[in-house]
Amino acid sequence: MPLIGRRAHTRLPADALSQLELLGRSSFHPQAYESPWQFVAAMYPLSQDDRDGFLADLAAVAVPAGGWSAYGALKLLWEMFGADMDQPDFNAIAMAGLQFLRSHGVPPNRVSQFDLRIWHRIQGEDTPWLAGRPVPPDRLTPLRPGEIRKVAQVFAGEHSNLIYVRQDAPDRYVAMIDGEWSEEDPRHVQNDWHAAGSLHQLYIRIGEAFQVPCYWADPQLELYFPLPAPTI
Repeated sequence: MPLIGRRAHTRLPADALSQLELLGRSSFHPQAYESPWQFVAAMYPLSQDDRDGFLADLAAVAVPAGGWSAYGALKLLWEMFGADMDQPDFNAIAMAGLQFLRSHGVPPNRVSQFDLRIWHRIQGEDTPWLAGRPVPPDRLTPLRPGEIRKVAQVFAGEHSNLIYVRQDAPDRYVAMIDGEWSEEDPRHVQNDWHAAGSLHQLYIRIGEAFQVPCYWADPQLELYFPLPAPTI
């Protein structure tokens, strides 16, 4: 059983909860938040001097709070111990942070390999991160000869990548990305992305690649996104 609540005294700083929240937010949105590295550095000797005591203190603070603080505590575990520790409080903290992401529909392609590694260690290799909706039946409008169909715009704004599909042969359909060469060079380039033997299979691959809806998608492609948009 976890050691949560068994320690009357904690060596964590008084602002630990707010620092953990900032660590969680900065780990998920690094361009929007500055990581509290001084707090992380201060936690290192505590975690090494008394591992189980530190984990009990951290669990007592982070697990009941949940949210970004729990996710920040999970990130702190990575900094202190890595991903493979199988200890009750470690696992309780990890699951609180992971369940926060799952409750907001964060898709697997936005979850770090460290987080997924812990998830599968605790829940089992066969347990999916999130259960997506089934692939729809093939009711796609066929491509006309020579047609290049725009099916998605990744982000808002004129600088976003665009996704097109085309047919190269009776059994070869290709999705290509149209985008600017670089931030400094606005010339557009097109690169092949995915290929499949049918338009239906190609749409499946595009949906699996995005996992959640992008900024704009053709109504027929919308049905192929397995997960709804996340709420964080």
